[in-house]
Amino acid sequence: MLTGIHTASLSIGSDDSDENPNTFDIEGKYCNGGGYREGGACWYLAPLNTDCNTFCGAYAGVNAAGLNHWDSLNFVDCNTFMQNLGVSPGMGSLHASIQLGCAYHVGTAESWFALTTPQDPAYDGGGLWRMSCPCNN
Repeated sequence: MLTGIHTASLSIGSDDSDENPNTFDIEGKYCNGGGYREGGACWYLAPLNTDCNTFCGAYAGVNAAGLNHWDSLNFVDCNTFMQNLGVSPGMGSLHASIQLGCAYHVGTAESWFALTTPQDPAYDGGGLWRMSCPCNN
């Protein structure tokens, strides 16, 4: 006879360490620490005032190929990408003078996209942008 409250848990899917714990990662799109896999890199949204060189130090460094990822995309793709990284920006804007790649503007809650490539891994967002960083893990 059972008494009291009994619970059980069920795990569906792989026990892969790259899996986002809040998502069924059927296509292998998530990386360690909440990153998103695209274009051969694991992408993360770095904290404000943090450059990709610093941030990716915890993830085996910056993925050099990823710095050119935005060359073939546009700001609509950037907006979708930001959603995959966990923020819900308004419509994106184009910024042609800074090598942002795809970044999240904190003041306006917009994604910003810059066509100037490669993305500068040493740029920390100037207190305005959270940088999307391509890391190697």
